[in-house]
Amino acid sequence: MWCRSRYCLPGGGRWLLLAVLLLAGLAATAQVPVKRWDRAFGGNSVDNLFGGCATPDGGYLLGGSSSSDASGDKTQPPQGRSDFWVVKLDAQGTRQWDRTLGGTDEEELLSMCAMPGGGYVLAGWSASGVSGQKSQPARGGRDFWVVRLDATGTRQWDATLGGAREDVATTVQPTPDGGCLVGGCSYSDVSGDKTEPNRGPATTFDYWVVKLSATGQKQWDRTLGSPANDELRQLAVAPDGSCLLGGWSAAGPGADRTAASRGSTDFWAVKLTAAGALQWDRAYGGTGADVLTSLAPTADGGYALAGYSTSPVSGEKSEPAHPGSGAHDFWLVKIDDQGMRQWDRTLGGTNTDQAHSVQQTPDGGYAVAGVSYSGSDGEKTEPSRGGADYWLVRLSATGQKQWDRTYGGSATDACLLLLATADGSYLLGGYSYSPADADKTQPNRGACDFWVVKVGTEAGSLPGTVRIDGPTGLCAGQGATLTAVAAPLPISYQWNTGATTASISGAPPGTYTVTVTFAGGQQASSSHVVAALAAIPAFRLGADTTLCDGSELLLRGPAGPGLAYQWSDGSTGPTLRVREAGTYTLLVTAACGAQAASRRVAYRTCTLIPNVITPNHDRQNDHFAPTGLPPGPWALVVYNRWGREVFRSDDYRAEWGADAAAGLYFYRLVQPRTGTAYRGWVEVMR
Repeated sequence: MWCRSRYCLPGGGRWLLLAVLLLAGLAATAQVPVKRWDRAFGGNSVDNLFGGCATPDGGYLLGGSSSSDASGDKTQPPQGRSDFWVVKLDAQGTRQWDRTLGGTDEEELLSMCAMPGGGYVLAGWSASGVSGQKSQPARGGRDFWVVRLDATGTRQWDATLGGAREDVATTVQPTPDGGCLVGGCSYSDVSGDKTEPNRGPATTFDYWVVKLSATGQKQWDRTLGSPANDELRQLAVAPDGSCLLGGWSAAGPGADRTAASRGSTDFWAVKLTAAGALQWDRAYGGTGADVLTSLAPTADGGYALAGYSTSPVSGEKSEPAHPGSGAHDFWLVKIDDQGMRQWDRTLGGTNTDQAHSVQQTPDGGYAVAGVSYSGSDGEKTEPSRGGADYWLVRLSATGQKQWDRTYGGSATDACLLLLATADGSYLLGGYSYSPADADKTQPNRGACDFWVVKVGTEAGSLPGTVRIDGPTGLCAGQGATLTAVAAPLPISYQWNTGATTASISGAPPGTYTVTVTFAGGQQASSSHVVAALAAIPAFRLGADTTLCDGSELLLRGPAGPGLAYQWSDGSTGPTLRVREAGTYTLLVTAACGAQAASRRVAYRTCTLIPNVITPNHDRQNDHFAPTGLPPGPWALVVYNRWGREVFRSDDYRAEWGADAAAGLYFYRLVQPRTGTAYRGWVEVMR
């Protein structure tokens, strides 16, 4: 995972939009939406949409990277191998203009925002020197590159920021003083524009935040991290100029991180003052991998954090992972203004589902969107269209799922952008490899294109719907409570168990179906499978053992669905390769409990006597040199293949062999003090 797909809404603008909608009483409905239109934009090669923002005229600005020529929807030629590419749409999705920006090497646009005074700020990374639209020299391998456009897409200024190594900007937001805050990941130590040292070893990266003035001048920068990797994905700026940084961290306490490690990676949130001072940090996660990709401010002063997770119930994760070994689920965490967790939700099917964007809706609920490889199982009610699809999920203010929608074509479609619009609709955006089929109405221009989908509600046009809420798995001795959630409110319920209430309790593992009847006689049905969760099989790592120096041992945990592994060295795979002495412990967790086992491994020096030497004067294997012999003088006698003695030493110091003729020799190596003896054959090869 290295600083990739992002989206952005203006910090001040996002708060203002939320306030306006709440004051106007435009409560977003929980009614299931329909697709209104979709649009594809691209040239003759690869065009990846990574971000976007709403524009003051009710339209949208989309952005990402492009390696296309001037072709298709792309009106300007490339500057280098890949460039920033932005496309301006009106409210109906019609392209108004596009801009290509870059130098002679490679650039990638990852985030953008509309500025309160008009125009836009773009942020990503660049490997170019002064060339094309890039006015400042490179600092290191890759640098932050920030570009200011006016309302018509004309470049006003650009800024290159970085240290001597890799620096990748992933998020940008406007600040109340007319400037902007740019954040991302940095491998650099103190050098160039970076004034604070790397927090971990040279091979790790940290959060890096830079404050720019309205004209693009650097005002301050801050480095934040732990002893391992920390990747900043998104930031949100509050009206007072303070900001929340969100991403993931792979370490426990150390440097700027105060919280203990939960698993291999955790959500990591850091609150800064308007001047960049650290106020607090919080970590959230379970015993698996938890990656924060998006965050959004909420009307109560808190934040919604979204990403994906492989963790079972553990740490801050209160709901089990869905079946599927190693698959990700959407994970949403609601925190208050001090970073304290209020609730969390796990959403997904039996394959990989990754949330990449979250927004609070005007009624206080939440919309979260991302990429799904799952079919219609778990919380996902619609079948897969192709390799990967856009997946949009609507939640209530307390995190209860209300509906979901899947959009895609027959190939891969990756949703990385969600905008909740003022009319109660949603704009989904990302990149698509699909032809014109399923939900995609326009063919690809090149290998892959920008693809946006506008969805919204149309009162009275939708049939009644029902779903069953409840657990998908039970531990031994448990019973499930299942609830039929229907819209509009039905007049009757009929379960396959014979129950006629909205909820049933104490349900054992099995398949449950409910049919609801609405006023006028219309009916809708839904089914829900509750599986019996397997217990962790009993396991051992083996008896304590001693190995020869230089050898290795593979420790193996138990196999089974839904198991999460946590080794004492921090790794999370089902096996561990041991190469040094120590006591190794494996904790295996699942939805129904946990088990642990340990094994002590010791090492000793083992005697090794060569059976071939190659005296070619390269100082490698030129002499007969046994290793690992007990201390003390050793006597060596060497005979050729006819039994003639060719060498003798009463205190052998590895001096025979350099001048020996090629052939096979018999040796006798003896320690006179103890009588320990080794005999064998050694071949001299030239």
